[in-house]
Amino acid sequence: MPEEKKQEEKVAKEEKPKAAKALAKSIKKRWCNIVSPEMFRDFVIGETFVAEPSSIVGKTLSINLMTLTNDIKKQNINLKFLVNKIQNDTGIANVIGYELVPSSVRRLVRRGKERIDPSFVCHTSDNIRVRVKPLMLAAINVNNSVLKSLRKAAIDFITNGISKTSYQDLINSLVSYNLQKELRDYLKKIYPLKVCEIREMKIEREKRSEDKVKKKELRKEIKNEFKEEAKEEKEEPKEEK
Repeated sequence: MPEEKKQEEKVAKEEKPKAAKALAKSIKKRWCNIVSPEMFRDFVIGETFVAEPSSIVGKTLSINLMTLTNDIKKQNINLKFLVNKIQNDTGIANVIGYELVPSSVRRLVRRGKERIDPSFVCHTSDNIRVRVKPLMLAAINVNNSVLKSLRKAAIDFITNGISKTSYQDLINSLVSYNLQKELRDYLKKIYPLKVCEIREMKIEREKRSEDKVKKKELRKEIKNEFKEEAKEEKEEPKEEK
């Protein structure tokens, strides 16, 4: 009897990979394009080989802006896209982030120069929560009071401006460099800047309150377990020598 069971198990193990291969062959895969939104003329930004087009929903891609605009001056900027819907077996991607290429940031920032690079969250007029990270450098070293004034003025200007702008218009403003120019012109009233850029902008996801509650509960459980273990150790009778 044991030998028969072993033989049955061996046959079952051999049949599993064969069944998996047969299933893989039966599923026909095909190439699906991923295109940018209308503001970039539905440009094909990628393609993927999948069995089901719906499986690419949620996929993210990072594309250099020079590729989208054919403008070599935009090569220091990357846009991040997220595929959020399928239309005619084609993935439609929306912009979820804007970022200066790290090597470009390193070239802008020089040693010994005071950099102003706050990070803050604000909301667009259509209630999209975004995190913005500007980067500013004065032409010469300045005192702390001037740096604080520049930081506060930059945050106020960007927050107020974005609150009156839709998310799509914000992307257009960043790509066309209008927001950066307006920020520089506004801040030069306080002190002239050598560098005035938006280092990064991205959609900020709100943390769910439920997740926070679960984490707190888990921490409490772990603490209670440690306390119980400590009590048990103390209560254990010592062995008589």
